[in-house]
Amino acid sequence: MARIILNQSNIQITNIIRSIGYKEIYDRFSNQTSYARRLGLQDYPRFHINLTETNDAGYVLNLHYDVVRPRHKQYSSASEDEGEVINQEKDRICQILKIQS
Repeated sequence: MARIILNQSNIQITNIIRSIGYKEIYDRFSNQTSYARRLGLQDYPRFHINLTETNDAGYVLNLHYDVVRPRHKQYSSASEDEGEVINQEKDRICQILKIQS
């Protein structure tokens, strides 16, 4: 999984997420919020970010690529965690946020 680390302590993370083109997704079954950027008019394929807050008030963006909707909730094999597509999206995000990839 591609990771992007934001070490800024006084940031509005929702504004940062929006500035890179991602929208909030709330999963009512897991009670978790994540973020996605669709690549077309359909829900899939899409880039997907799970956000983790660090101990020093920063954030880690865990990025992966959802190719298709998983058929079963317990399986997540319909996503890619590495590869050229992920690297290009990570570079795009880092360029927008002006951080080193």
